[in-house]
Amino acid sequence: MFLDAANLEHGFRNLGAQIDYLGLRDYLAEGRLLIETFVYLPINPSRPDSKAQFIGFLQDSGFFVRSKVGKPRPNDKWKCNFDVEMAVDILHYAQHGRVDIIVIGSGDADMAPVCKEVRWCGVRCEVAATRECTAKELLTAASGYIDLNMIIHQQQEELLCDGSGTGNRNVSEAQEPSSSS
Repeated sequence: MFLDAANLEHGFRNLGAQIDYLGLRDYLAEGRLLIETFVYLPINPSRPDSKAQFIGFLQDSGFFVRSKVGKPRPNDKWKCNFDVEMAVDILHYAQHGRVDIIVIGSGDADMAPVCKEVRWCGVRCEVAATRECTAKELLTAASGYIDLNMIIHQQQEELLCDGSGTGNRNVSEAQEPSSSS
């Protein structure tokens, strides 16, 4: 499993939800033997230590975390791209990992050639993302698609039935620890 944190978080945020990485991993791995879960986590260059606690949490939870500090851009913006790192890791596992299925947690069109190459290796390549953040080229290239909108909407409905009325919920209860924890 290869999770592009920035892409997934953008999709979840658009739907008023936050990612619970433990719940997401369990949901995507359900009924399968999970070999490894990679998370590609960008770091804000103006706050390079801001994710240290979260990275520790993910690592303690069994995730293989790849992080790097983004490049500053004008107007207090920044950019951090993991396409090459993800592609190398995914293709390595497709060719040497003795896996049957690779799940790419990203809707980025740049992953379409990677999906095609994974399939060329004889490995099923599934894409897991929110529909709004998934490129058509990636959907076409993948063996299968896991629509994360469904789980987000299902859990928002469960939350409404519980009576809180906020409609804003994580994939499950665990989430990124706050800096005050």
